[in-house]
Amino acid sequence: MSNERLHWLVGYTMPRCEKKLHSRLADMGVESYLPLNQVIKEWSDRKKKIEVPLFPNYVFIHVNPRERWNLLQCRELVRFVAYEGRPAIMHDEEIHLIRTVLVNNITISSEAGRIPIRTGKRVVVKQGSMAGMKGIMVRENHQQNVIIHLDALNHTIVLHLEAGSVLEDFEIQTTAGSV
Repeated sequence: MSNERLHWLVGYTMPRCEKKLHSRLADMGVESYLPLNQVIKEWSDRKKKIEVPLFPNYVFIHVNPRERWNLLQCRELVRFVAYEGRPAIMHDEEIHLIRTVLVNNITISSEAGRIPIRTGKRVVVKQGSMAGMKGIMVRENHQQNVIIHLDALNHTIVLHLEAGSVLEDFEIQTTAGSV
């Protein structure tokens, strides 16, 4: 590959082919990231903990945007997500956020598109592994949910955090000014 800067591009896969594509890219020496969430599946005779993609049909691929076309030879990769003719790029901070959430076993859910928010305040997480992360807080059943929209994916993730672990944005500015 050339010396140009690598970006995290969003690859759209064939249905249920995320793990196959992730493995194939690794075999080709291409860095990719497939966030997996552990869920418990229940059948009539048993329960089993399995890993499913957090974002079905998406794999993040660390590649030079000009060289992305070479990867379309992988049959599992349908296309790269693009907006207005340009490839959708995930920022390093967004990839780091997703990794941090999953490594620290923070309860998370994901939905396609934007979640309509009737009430909510801009907040930042003040403690724990997610400290410094910003989003919109919605309270639900005595729990604080912080909503973060990932523009490149057009997906929204919801972090389910303990009460008292976030500060409203205006409080941060006041606190920062007094330090």
